[in-house]
Amino acid sequence: MNKRIKNKVVFITGGANGIGKATALLFSKDNKVIVIDTDEKACKELKEGNKEIEVYNEDITNYNNIEKIIDEIFNKYKNIDILINNAGIQTIAPISKLTLKEWDEVLKVNLTSNFYITQLVSNRMKSDSTILNISSTHYNKPRVDHAHYDISKSGIVTLTKLFAIELAPKKITVNSIAIGATYTNMNKIFEENESVANIAKNKIPLKCICNPEDIADSIYDVINDFSQKTTGSVFVIDGGRNITC
Repeated sequence: MNKRIKNKVVFITGGANGIGKATALLFSKDNKVIVIDTDEKACKELKEGNKEIEVYNEDITNYNNIEKIIDEIFNKYKNIDILINNAGIQTIAPISKLTLKEWDEVLKVNLTSNFYITQLVSNRMKSDSTILNISSTHYNKPRVDHAHYDISKSGIVTLTKLFAIELAPKKITVNSIAIGATYTNMNKIFEENESVANIAKNKIPLKCICNPEDIADSIYDVINDFSQKTTGSVFVIDGGRNITC
């Protein structure tokens, strides 16, 4: 399509690193971008290198402060046209030894905060706005040692569909992208250990591990090309990983 997203207010969680940062840089070419991230160093670097991007260094599980930040954004810009729920964490542990603390931490960041931010933003969003949630190809392909992460990503997909149903009368669309292996801080081992990266590639029909910029391009395309007429959908960007054993 020839049209491009322009002059929108875009709010991205986890926007100072990896996929979030690549997405923020891409959207900032033609839009007002606001990011929130818990990584103080990354926030400082993003802010210093990209004056056009507004940066909040805050933990998205600090709900009182999150509510204040969202109030500030709506008071200043009158709307959030595009919300991208990207923030997430992952730890590895067998389910038999997974502690309640570790379970709670992952679910709180990946799912509960996604719910709360979406609720706060969508209650004040104008018609024809859109929300995109970043899930994982493992939302319906669970793995050993990743139960809490995979369950959180499955929950994001269900949450996407529920918000899509409820917000449709307001003409607000809600979709999700389920991504596969990507070179990010969460997956540093791919860069540190070539054999591990090759194992991952061999499970992917297209034999590829994405870069953050690849996923950012897909996020842009989904919002640009599909968000007006599509809601409650899951766009799978994983090189075919979901169709393998």
